[in-house]
This record gives sequence, structure tokens and C-alpha cells, in this order.
Amino acid sequence: MTLEVARIDPAQEGAPSWGARLKWPLIQTGVLLGLLLGWQVLWQSGVLDHRHFPSVMETIRATFTLLGGAQLWHDLASTLGAWGLGLLLAVAIGVPVGFGLASSDLAYRSCRLIIDFCRSIPPVTLLPVALLLYGTTLDMKVVLILFGCVWVIILQTMYGVRHTDPVALETARAYRVRRRDVALRILLPSAAPYISTGLRISAVTALLIAIGAEIITSADGIGREILLAGNVGALSRMYGLILIASVVGLLINLGFTGVERAAMRSHPSRRRGQA
Repeated sequence: MTLEVARIDPAQEGAPSWGARLKWPLIQTGVLLGLLLGWQVLWQSGVLDHRHFPSVMETIRATFTLLGGAQLWHDLASTLGAWGLGLLLAVAIGVPVGFGLASSDLAYRSCRLIIDFCRSIPPVTLLPVALLLYGTTLDMKVVLILFGCVWVIILQTMYGVRHTDPVALETARAYRVRRRDVALRILLPSAAPYISTGLRISAVTALLIAIGAEIITSADGIGREILLAGNVGALSRMYGLILIASVVGLLINLGFTGVERAAMRSHPSRRRGQA
């Protein structure tokens, strides 16, 4: 009697089934629906004050009404314009500065404290200075976003460069590889996962700073519309705008997460994690 051993295709061995892929999205959707149902029940029972909280259905209707109007898209364009420009400047400044500081042990140790200090300053505390210099303009929001995000990019870049495999660096020195090639072929691939994580965190932080600045200063954007809706008592419109802003933040996070996974799929750190 012979025993037949089933052979498993290596290409399919680690591939999750569709059921496994859909498990957590379905659970998360169920939790979201449960929260909305709880909101509606609390509103109908009077636990949530009707003077301060609209019903779920009123909020959903107001959200679709906002999506059908041109004003919302103008406000979103203003907010996302500041978000994109501020984030781009943070990356353009943070990555080269992080590389430069991490390349020198003296510079790294000397500047680490001041970077941690600046990172601990809430960007909102600089609002009076930014308003004095730029007023309620795009530049004001960009400066606040830049200050709130650049330190994260610098630190993540420094960590990535400092965690480069020393054997690879010694090998490059032994073969007298040019500094430019060392930076592009060794340091940058090593720091890429750290930089991508810092970029993903900064992307959501930049949106929060932009909307917060608009709410406080009444600068053009979706934050100002949230403030105005609250001031006139249009609660369903206010909560609809908050819901839209939350969805935008979620989409930004999901988008950067997807790009990060796709870009880092072949990175050695990911291959080690899958081994």
C-alpha cells in the first residue's frame, strides 16, 4: 500500500484565499454600521441632545447634498492644494537634510536634540506668527504643514540611513565605490521603508493641520465651512462636512499604504518578513 503525498504549489502556498482577504474588511464594515446604528438609536431615544446632534439619516442626506454642489469641491481643492504643496516641501527638505545629518556621526548626535525639540512643538502654536506674516492665505497653511511634517521626514530618513547594513558599507569602501553610487544604491534602498512610513504618517498629519488651521483662522477650505455651518446651527451640514473630511483622510491613508506596499514588495525587509 503506497501513500500519496499531496503536492502544494509554492506559488499558492502563501497566497491567502478570497475569504481571508475579505474577512477583516467585512468585520470593519460591520463595526462601522454598528456605530451608525448605535448613533441612530441614541438619537431616537433622546440620549443624544437633538440641539447638538442630528440623526444619521439627516447627516447622510446632507452629505449627499454637499457632494452634489460645486462649493464642496472648491473647498476640497483649496484644502488639498495646501496639503499637497506642504507635504511636497516637507519631503523635498526633509529627505536631503536627513541624509546629510545621518551621514556624519557628529552632525547626527549634535542635531538630534534640537530636532526632537522642534518636533514636539504643536504647529497650532505657530498660528499667530503665520497669520502675522502671511494672513489667511495658502502660504500660511503651507508653512504650518511644512513645520508639522518636516521633522518626521528628517527623523525617519536619519533612522533609515543609520540602520544601513555596515557590511554593505564596508564592502563599498573596500571597492572604492563613489559616494553618489553608495547613496543611490545602498543608503537610499536601506532608508526607503523608513521614509515611506514617515511619508504616510505625514500625509495624514498634513491634512489635519490644514483643516485645523482653516477652522481656527477661517482660511479658505473645508475647515472654514465646518466652522460656518456650526456657527449658523446647520448641524447636519456640519457633521456631513466632518464625515467627508474623515473619508478624505481615510482615502489618503489607504492610498499611501497601498503605494508603500507595492513599492516595498521586493524590498529585502519585506522578504524577510514573509520568510
